[in-house]
Amino acid sequence: MTIIHPYPISLLHAFYFFSIGAIYTFIVQFKSLLAKHAVKSIPIFTLALFVPSEPLRSSPPSSLLNPNLKKFGKLALVLSGIADQFLLHTDKPVLFAIGGLLFFSAHVCYLLAYRPKQRLSHTPLSIFCFIVTLMMMVGLIIFIFPRLRKTPFFVFGVSVYLFIEVVLISVLVQFPNTPDRCSRCHNRAIVGAFLFFVSDLILFNRVFAIERFYFPSWAVMLTYYLAQFLLACSLNQVDCSHKTGEIKR
Repeated sequence: MTIIHPYPISLLHAFYFFSIGAIYTFIVQFKSLLAKHAVKSIPIFTLALFVPSEPLRSSPPSSLLNPNLKKFGKLALVLSGIADQFLLHTDKPVLFAIGGLLFFSAHVCYLLAYRPKQRLSHTPLSIFCFIVTLMMMVGLIIFIFPRLRKTPFFVFGVSVYLFIEVVLISVLVQFPNTPDRCSRCHNRAIVGAFLFFVSDLILFNRVFAIERFYFPSWAVMLTYYLAQFLLACSLNQVDCSHKTGEIKR
């Protein structure tokens, strides 16, 4: 049976980059908080809008992928878009913490989306990625600890938040290549998860570090939007036309 590829990737590209243009115009060039609230979440909600939420139908029973991959991915995007609104208030710890909690929930959804249906053995590459990203996480926490220690809740929250990103990267890397899905799309998920991690490292450095390295605000947004875009594209890996061969039944 020939697989139909209904995912409107070209339309997704068009809406995404149109939104990025709005983000650049109204957020980077202007300092209006109202403008930021109005357009910051547009790219993320646009991605969520064009991610179908139906279960995977073209994936065979032997597939390692969660049949609710797209549903959890869509939920992760929606939660991220809402969280973006709260993270605009870096001067208000309670609102910032709510945004962090929503983003944590989004990462849990991504982890559930890519949680394999059966236990996979760790590969040398996945172990290496886990160790490297864990060291990056610990290094950042040590660097920003002088300010974090004033609020013990943030010490715990930042640590758990970053650790789930470390786990997500490791889980994605240990997935073996299988003929029922597109390896290109899955690689986008790996790169997207890592960029998300880098974006949060930069963000926490900007918010909490006392003597911080200089990272412009656009570096946070660029890595974040690109990460979400790649993760959204990866959700189509079962129905992607770049898959090697057709699935026959």
